Amino acid sequence: MIRETEEHTTTTTPGERIERTTIVPEERTTVVHTGGGSGAGWFIVGGLVVLLLLGVWLFGGGMLDGTGTASIDVNVPEKVTIETPNIEAPKVDVAPAEAD
Repeated sequence: MIRETEEHTTTTTPGERIERTTIVPEERTTVVHTGGGSGAGWFIVGGLVVLLLLGVWLFGGGMLDGTGTASIDVNVPEKVTIETPNIEAPKVDVAPAEAD
């Protein structure tokens, strides 16, 4: 709970009255907790655990043991013909550039 005290000051001059209110905070105690750290260490540990589990899954499941075979069949014809459409460009009259 924060408590504040008020001081009232009244200044009177001939023909004028000014009232000022000043709020003065009471002394507060600040508690600083210095235990623990950031979550970066736990983040790194979690990443290592995920990598370990991934490695066990890949190697333990026989996916990366090198005993499997792969076959790639690529059938490419001997000659490839690409036909382009016959398009004529329109004639454009361009005046010759003048020499300086």
